[in-house]
Amino acid sequence: MKRVNEELIFDEYKVHEYLGAHHVENDIYIFRVWAPKAKSVSVVGDFNDWNSKDSQLELDPEKGIWSAQIAGVKPGDCYKFSVLGNDDINRFKADPFARQTELRPHDASVIYAPSEFEWEDQDFWNVEDIDTTKIPINIYEVHLGSWQRKEDGSFYNYKEIAPKLGQYVKDLNYTHIQILPLMEHAQDESIGYSVTGFYAPTARYGSPEDFKYFVNYMHGLGIKVIMDWVPTGFSLEDYGLSIFDGSSCYGITNHNESNEAVTVFDFSKKEVRAFLLSNAYYWISEYHLDGLKFDNLEKIISENDLKSNYYNNHQIDYHSMQAINFVLELNTMIHEEFNGVLSIAHNSSNLNNVTNVGKDKGLDFDLKWDYGWLKDTLEYFMTPYDKKSEVHSLITFSMMYNFHERFILPLSHQEVIQGYGSLISKMPGDYWRQFASLRTLNMYRLCHPGAKLLFMGGELGQFVEWDVNSSLQWFLLDYAMHKQFLAFIKAANALYLDNPEMWEDDKTWSGFTWLNNDDDKRSTYSWVRRDLSGNVVICLFNMTPNPVDSFKVAVPKRGAYQVIFNSDDAAWGGSNYNMLKNITETNLHPDNFSFGEALYDWNAKPYFETDETVNESGVNGIVYSRDIANKNYKQSIKLNLPPLSAVVLRHVADDPKAQPLSPWPDPELAYPKDFNPFNKAADEGFELN
Repeated sequence: MKRVNEELIFDEYKVHEYLGAHHVENDIYIFRVWAPKAKSVSVVGDFNDWNSKDSQLELDPEKGIWSAQIAGVKPGDCYKFSVLGNDDINRFKADPFARQTELRPHDASVIYAPSEFEWEDQDFWNVEDIDTTKIPINIYEVHLGSWQRKEDGSFYNYKEIAPKLGQYVKDLNYTHIQILPLMEHAQDESIGYSVTGFYAPTARYGSPEDFKYFVNYMHGLGIKVIMDWVPTGFSLEDYGLSIFDGSSCYGITNHNESNEAVTVFDFSKKEVRAFLLSNAYYWISEYHLDGLKFDNLEKIISENDLKSNYYNNHQIDYHSMQAINFVLELNTMIHEEFNGVLSIAHNSSNLNNVTNVGKDKGLDFDLKWDYGWLKDTLEYFMTPYDKKSEVHSLITFSMMYNFHERFILPLSHQEVIQGYGSLISKMPGDYWRQFASLRTLNMYRLCHPGAKLLFMGGELGQFVEWDVNSSLQWFLLDYAMHKQFLAFIKAANALYLDNPEMWEDDKTWSGFTWLNNDDDKRSTYSWVRRDLSGNVVICLFNMTPNPVDSFKVAVPKRGAYQVIFNSDDAAWGGSNYNMLKNITETNLHPDNFSFGEALYDWNAKPYFETDETVNESGVNGIVYSRDIANKNYKQSIKLNLPPLSAVVLRHVADDPKAQPLSPWPDPELAYPKDFNPFNKAADEGFELN
């Protein structure tokens, strides 16, 4: 048992090393629980036949902590605290600091004996000199219980699902996974957000050691692991934190915007703050997590709370002020104790000053979900194509505030559950247009400044909304459009990962410049992304099914531009629209061409140079800029924009002799013909060729 300074126990973030059940020697364990208003407390369990009279705890009245050493205890024993509250009602409570629990529907705490787990991620986790503002962040959000299940409908263990999920995520070129809450919870339908056991990984998928294996496996593949963390409130199950000692020692009752009563933690109490700070520290240090996503920040801090100087503000509600102080202390602890571990804020309000941008670090989170972007983006893509021009600003508005915070662009689970429908079902038009729109939406997300997040199933083009009680619809990969769409997601993620222009400078206007944001009549958009070395890619979008021929766009650099991605490519189920055909220009003379008349037959291919390996869609095409002013630039290029498409070009050379890329692979090679995620061969994953 670790030594802890008892005098400072609630002033530190390691209270979990003191409270709860801890091994002393042989078969003796010491049990401690904070229940300041209880009249009596005893511990009951397998070791005393659940007899509350045999194991009474003694109270330290100054701390409100009850404790006793109990013999005959062994790892794996189940136990609870029998608490006689100040309301004269006796309740059986799970240990708030239990490291392990029974599998639901049982709800007792379990004596946990940690093993010396052999971590193999010393060069990957908590290493120095990680600047999280300059790394690609592309997150696959997953719910372990419904990503994939066994044939009989039961869950995979943490160890069983690790190779399946890990190889899949790596092959799709994601950098992180974010797991919906794993803290123990009673109801599957709560998907982890109604917590009963804050220190215990849910027993649905195995033991704490199994979860360590899971994280270690992901780190071995180079995948970072973020967990949804729920520090704002707790479950009202009778064995949980609610009315723990006959009073609301852990929480208070607030009212949300709908005037519904909600129970939140009472951040005015140092014991509650210590419980949560220790909880964050424990999950990160014990399980080598790479980030925590702070759920429902708006539940404890309102938009108005941060509109004024909250360091010296007498107008803020006392509890909100304490919540702000808790958040600041939490983020200070994470940033001082760990290297490269992300603190992420989830809030659906217009809360500002959340991330550590500028002189005032605000609440000091590393990243914040951009719900404004999400709302506007989905509204835009759900709008009928002939009405897009009326909502043109929904795409441009996010850049009005983008650099005020550090954002994640989330296409999360919240948008595909409870009647919201799946992502592809939100897209208007027929089958082909829905897939084309979904490809364009994903490219818009990847090309826009900010970290990225996509919820599982979004990569399959699944038409039914997410069902927590079943697996994803893997059978869809038997159908060409779904298989092609998954191959598209892999290639689009690789594009993002391999091009620092798309992520290295997400924080300033140097990394993003509009080229065209006012073409509402044709619903086109274009912009530049730059890396810190000044390299550029050009992102072009056509948001309607009408191709835009002879599309002219300004470019920031003179020279050769190569199409490195086209969402309309046949490999992804696109139309393969010819970006080279019948490009016209008026009032031009060959002398205006940047590289001179001699290089081109003016009447044949005025903009593209191709060779025999180049397919008709122009994926490997090279287009050269001309000395034709457009917008604020002296140079421009022209090409045909395919319908419902995103096209990305890279400035490859000032010299026109750039090398073409290799053709995209045959989409039929994306998976083996007999691929089945449920078969035994899938245990070690698979590769998209």
